[in-house]
Amino acid sequence: MEANINSLVQACQLDDLPYRFVDKNKNCLIIKDRHHFQLNRTPFNSESMAALCKDKEHQYELLKNQVKMPKTMGFLDYTVSEEYRHYLTYDSLPAIIDAVQSNFSYPLVIKKNRGALGIHVFLCHNVDELTTAINTVFDKTSPDYDYVVLAQEYIKTKLEVRVIFFDGQPVLSYERHFADVEFGARYWETDDGKAIHIDNNALIEKATEAFTPAVTLPGLRFVALDIIIDEQDNYHLIELNSGPKVKNYIQSHGDTAVVQMYRKILAAYFKDEE
Repeated sequence: MEANINSLVQACQLDDLPYRFVDKNKNCLIIKDRHHFQLNRTPFNSESMAALCKDKEHQYELLKNQVKMPKTMGFLDYTVSEEYRHYLTYDSLPAIIDAVQSNFSYPLVIKKNRGALGIHVFLCHNVDELTTAINTVFDKTSPDYDYVVLAQEYIKTKLEVRVIFFDGQPVLSYERHFADVEFGARYWETDDGKAIHIDNNALIEKATEAFTPAVTLPGLRFVALDIIIDEQDNYHLIELNSGPKVKNYIQSHGDTAVVQMYRKILAAYFKDEE
């Protein structure tokens, strides 16, 4: 059983909510015979919003004029099949590299568009690193291949946090701590990398105010915001996650706060049925 499902089950038990498992591994369950939860996926969001939260380029285009986000450009794999070539703006690797270098300064971030868990996220300091990063994302022999690569402005980070919201209200917040490394895309693998619980109400309130347009999108009731706070205390939205996993948080702090988060969410969700 995965950590988030285990916390969800505990919430059901504490509040006498009937549930049953669908699978032998106990990672898919139904609450009250009609509400399905599967791994980190919930019934709280619409299908279109869940899909949008997997597409970082679409997130950026949707929200860039409403909230502060790092400048981002998407590039389609220049080797796509003929039926998709009408989508190409840059039809070769040199053309993509020229466009990136014309629109961004080093260091810059290269990442796959539909990535998760920090896979294929690179901080590039020069054209050689840029070339390697793009080729890595566009490697069709890799299971982590993506047909869209993103170039993104690098924000020098003082603090990186995740705030989870339900119905526009924060329900769990923690720092994604990666110590003294320059770039901690996979923070839990760095020395001293860990999740640190946040009780700083001023920080949480500022994040809520800054990103209200993101957490009140129609069809998006449950969402985690990954946020960078720069050295001037500006808040930047990095991405939306409609199926946040809490494994790293639980490893650092236990599951008490996560169980309480699910109890609060389920109470609000089932109140709609009354």
